[in-house]
Amino acid sequence: MDGLHEDVNRIKKKPIVQTLDYKNQPDEDFSSQNWTNYLKRNNSIIIDLFAGQYKSKVTCPTCKIISITFDPFLYISLPIPHIININFQFYFIYRDPVIPPQKIRITLPSNETASKFIKRLADITRIKEEFLLIAMIKEHKIIEYPNDNNIISYLDKHDGIAFIFEVFNEKFDNPLNPEEKTLHVEINVNQKSRKEKYYDNSVSFTRIFKFPLNGTLMDVHLKIYQYFRNFLKNFYGSLDPETQKEYNISLENKEDDFIKSEFEDLFLKTKNLSPPYELSLFSETNKKQLLDYSTQKLITLIENNQTERELFFEINLNFNSFIKIEIMKLNKCQEANFEEKTPNETKFCNLQNCLDQFTKEEVLDRNNAWFCSNCKKHQEATKKIEIYKAPDLLILHLKRFKSSGGNFYMGSGTSKITKFVDFPLEGLNLNNYILGKTEDMIYDLYAVSNHYGGLSGGHYTAYCQNFFDKTWFEFNDSNVSEVGKNKIVSDAAYVLFYRRRREITEENLSNSFRESRKIE
Repeated sequence: MDGLHEDVNRIKKKPIVQTLDYKNQPDEDFSSQNWTNYLKRNNSIIIDLFAGQYKSKVTCPTCKIISITFDPFLYISLPIPHIININFQFYFIYRDPVIPPQKIRITLPSNETASKFIKRLADITRIKEEFLLIAMIKEHKIIEYPNDNNIISYLDKHDGIAFIFEVFNEKFDNPLNPEEKTLHVEINVNQKSRKEKYYDNSVSFTRIFKFPLNGTLMDVHLKIYQYFRNFLKNFYGSLDPETQKEYNISLENKEDDFIKSEFEDLFLKTKNLSPPYELSLFSETNKKQLLDYSTQKLITLIENNQTERELFFEINLNFNSFIKIEIMKLNKCQEANFEEKTPNETKFCNLQNCLDQFTKEEVLDRNNAWFCSNCKKHQEATKKIEIYKAPDLLILHLKRFKSSGGNFYMGSGTSKITKFVDFPLEGLNLNNYILGKTEDMIYDLYAVSNHYGGLSGGHYTAYCQNFFDKTWFEFNDSNVSEVGKNKIVSDAAYVLFYRRRREITEENLSNSFRESRKIE
């Protein structure tokens, strides 16, 4: 289409046109300005009949700034709703430290969102949604918290591994006040390196707890001890009998008062013993602040560090590197399976489903991140494309060729979607899809391009309607034959050609053709 347009372009010397910036002007004005700019360089019978205009809206998830552009098109490529199931692996970390991490594989639709996945897990585990949190972990450290709109295929291809944390459990945590603000506290576990004096060897994955903002450092110490005392008992149980007596940890009693008393008796009241770890705050400036067992409020740490991010603590184990940390069994996990029904692929859909998929808001992944001029960095923004201006002759391309990477093109790892897409021969109503319409946008089909076969070998045919008597014909290489209407809609349909009602007549076509022959 672009080549045909350039061949008959009435603009022989194209002027330089500046890109217009969006300044919160009304859509009608901004659309018209962009369309005028486009016509300064592009003016042909192809543009007269086939050109339309998209409206693209991008919203930054951080600063909420909105960017709007209006771009021309000669045809619309429509995605075919298609379910691909993924065998997704993740780790589920219960709040109860006695229950080992669960390594789970579950079959999920590739386009399922993170929020829907959390809801699914909440239904299976009977844990409230607000107490479940997804984190992507690499080399024991959290590298990203996915947002609600990230999809399973994004998590599956991520550099990190998905961990689902139960961050709060009424059996182990004090009740939360709904009116009180809470924050997530990350706990990373390090051990001192053999050659270095500092703690740089991360030995276990990050843990996450939910704390009230008015909680104290004493609460943090006790919460950490409550969670890790099971692992500490494993370690002390491997030492000599005399040392075991000194570090007597009773796992049977889980009451808060008992745990507090046990912790203080072991590590605060006895001079010969010291806590098996140091607790420090890791700030955004990469400075570590050692934290004592005190009544200092957590909110003061946020105020002192001038940050709104979740607090990130490090536990630096006092065991030297010659001691095998595996004895603590910090990373012990067990295989588990969640039996869950996944939706089956439907054998057909209609053109409206494809249009809905096309105009659906999406969240850009890291590979397609948008640069926010306000934040001065790339963001995984939300993007929505809609049709603002539609042409008299509308070409709809069904995206039947899908690469394993998610993009639609012909190449290695590409497969063909053979789903049957139902489309109307007459009366395609696009009123709900065209934003800048000034009258009814009703279209009738006049041609179809079909593709048969696969990637290794294929064949194209076409169905076309006679403009005058409305008879349909099949074009198959050099053979042309009349065909019934009932043959037009098939699973081979690849490109659909629609004509807008009342707008295109034989006289208009002739006039447009004569205009295209003029030399300006």
